[in-house]
Amino acid sequence: MFSSTFEVMHRHFREYPEGIEQVFRGAGIASFPEVAAVNRTERQFDCALRVRTKSGDAFVLIFEALRGPTEDKLRRWSR
Repeated sequence: MFSSTFEVMHRHFREYPEGIEQVFRGAGIASFPEVAAVNRTERQFDCALRVRTKSGDAFVLIFEALRGPTEDKLRRWSR
């Protein structure tokens, strides 16, 4: 079951796709493309967004929100 904390993050990026650019640039990824649109997708994880850039490229961005280190998820995601 998804908590309101997770839903707020998902809704924020859907409504303000420029926030995706800000997060990646804040993390030092200066070459992240300008986002033109995002779409919510079916999910088996916390959040997945289909992103279309202003230059016409598209990709899927997946978020897994953790409140702290989780050894089980670190093992599963490293595959």
